Amino acid sequence: MSSVFIVFLISAVFLPFLVEEVEAFLSTLAKETLQTLPPNREMEFGVHGELKEGGATYIDSHCHLHFNDNEPPPGHGVQVCPMSVDEEDWERVVHYRKLNPSSVYSFGFGVHPWYTDGISDHWLDKLEEKLLEYPDAIVGEIGLDRAKSIDRRAGEWAGQVRCFEAQMRLAARLGRPASVHCVRAWGALADTLRALAREGGGAAGLPPAVAIHSYTGSAEFAQSLLSIPELKDRIYFGFSHLVNARNPKNIPKLVGVLAALPEDRLLLESDAEGEE
Repeated sequence: MSSVFIVFLISAVFLPFLVEEVEAFLSTLAKETLQTLPPNREMEFGVHGELKEGGATYIDSHCHLHFNDNEPPPGHGVQVCPMSVDEEDWERVVHYRKLNPSSVYSFGFGVHPWYTDGISDHWLDKLEEKLLEYPDAIVGEIGLDRAKSIDRRAGEWAGQVRCFEAQMRLAARLGRPASVHCVRAWGALADTLRALAREGGGAAGLPPAVAIHSYTGSAEFAQSLLSIPELKDRIYFGFSHLVNARNPKNIPKLVGVLAALPEDRLLLESDAEGEE
């Protein structure tokens, strides 16, 4: 499998950006009835950045269906990209792919910012070994997270940054796209991306594609990322009902962000662990 990432062109779906239409559409995408929707225009994003037409009717560019081995594969015409969250999860995502070979388009190996405090001494070497073993895998889910909740707490901040930078450098060196989680750390994310570009002498310091999954930042911040010369042709923004449209109060912001972004920078995802 040579292509490892998906770009969806969805202007025909979202225009004229009515709140009810956006909420209903994203909700439907997160359910098994997804295959009943009319086909989208789509393109496959190759590991070296080339774009080519073809593929399944829909690609869920970020999910965690592998958390449950008993989770049924998606319906006809749907393929998924399950993302791992820690070292133990890497084998689970491989197992899910083996169980559902026709339903898994690509998958990710990475350490999520919630779990950076628990990494092993040689975690980065192990991550590189996994990526070399599976040439169609991407790096994900990785990222930065300053938010805290009752049942989950992000890893110590300095450790998060070190882990994120290391995984981004690895993705750049191996030419793999990266699926990035970012919560309340937008400035740090932009600073890190700029620093990696400078360190690598330009775009070569960044992965061939950087997808911010379930993007909750502002339209202005998205535009600022698109204005970074080394990043403008390789940054993408994912949207899911689970994160972006679950609370109706968030819909106006979502509509504004979607309206401000170029259609070829948009990704569809569910971020789902199961039938939800």
